[in-house]
Amino acid sequence: MNSLLFICTGNYYRSRYAEALFNHQKGIPLSHWRAFSRGLMIECAPQSISPHTRNAIQSKGITDDCYESLPTALTLADLKRADLVVALKREEHHAMMQHQFPEWVERIRYWDVHDLDVWSPAQTLPAIETRVQSLIAELSTSSKK
Repeated sequence: MNSLLFICTGNYYRSRYAEALFNHQKGIPLSHWRAFSRGLMIECAPQSISPHTRNAIQSKGITDDCYESLPTALTLADLKRADLVVALKREEHHAMMQHQFPEWVERIRYWDVHDLDVWSPAQTLPAIETRVQSLIAELSTSSKK
């Protein structure tokens, strides 16, 4: 089983949505992948999951087994366990990774999905969906080679 790690700041909103969307997908090669998510500053997370994320997940019929229930801090063991690591926003997470895990800062893929300080959920959640779908297509193509 391959592991995909999504990273954001609080592991409360963006990374949890990406994790749930990815794990909700079915079929090969996705049956060989499982996503999990972590945060670089989970003390920023006010509760278990963003209401925006919960509402979007529920509207898509995604079940609770597609994502972990509580925000979890990123560890070195998480990075080592993952076959692919995606941080949700380069501008925000590159510096945090440099501070916390400098040897990993250039070994992960960065997206540019803004948090609530810049984009509304109506912008952020579809942007995550688009990127997750592109990633799924990429993994599907690479598994056929």
